[in-house]
Amino acid sequence: MSRIRPDNPPPPEYAFGYRRPPRSGNEINGLGVTDEVPASAVFHSAGDARLEWQALDDFFSLVNPWPVVKHVVANAWQLRKRNGPVSQRRRQVEDPQAMTAEVKEAARALGAELVGITGITADAVFAGRSAPHPHAICLGLSMDLEEMKHVPQRRAAVEVMRVYREISKIAIQLAARIRSWGWPAKAYGNPNSTDILHIPLAVNAGL
Repeated sequence: MSRIRPDNPPPPEYAFGYRRPPRSGNEINGLGVTDEVPASAVFHSAGDARLEWQALDDFFSLVNPWPVVKHVVANAWQLRKRNGPVSQRRRQVEDPQAMTAEVKEAARALGAELVGITGITADAVFAGRSAPHPHAICLGLSMDLEEMKHVPQRRAAVEVMRVYREISKIAIQLAARIRSWGWPAKAYGNPNSTDILHIPLAVNAGL
């Protein structure tokens, strides 16, 4: 049997079976469902739960070239610090608007180009998951245009993962600073994204 590689993908009709078949992609996508239902996590496992299509998620990660995998592994390693102890001395917030401005300025000082803050709504939480805090600080960082012109080649993939890694670093540092003020904060960054949907929050935050 030949090895599966990016330049040698398996045929559309797979020559293997499942001992326990995963849920159908059509079922996960809600084919035929007319009622509004929470979104289901499909890819990018946070490591604390096996997803329905975990094997495919792992496959996508493992077939990437080393320059991409390097950023993925480094990002996963730094995200071990996404949460931590909170200072027992809580800084009181007398002016919420002033504190919002200070948090945004701290994020920009750490390297974020876009910053927005919004409440976490039910439609931004995956089914069966929960958000530990009522508010989200959304961060944005641009990718190099010249590198992204090479999509879908390796150069563009490396740039995408480089920015994922950098934005995670900023989020981790910002969360640590907030915890030093006596307030709980948890950093989220790819692939640690199976609790909340980032796009609805970014839109609500004005990004």
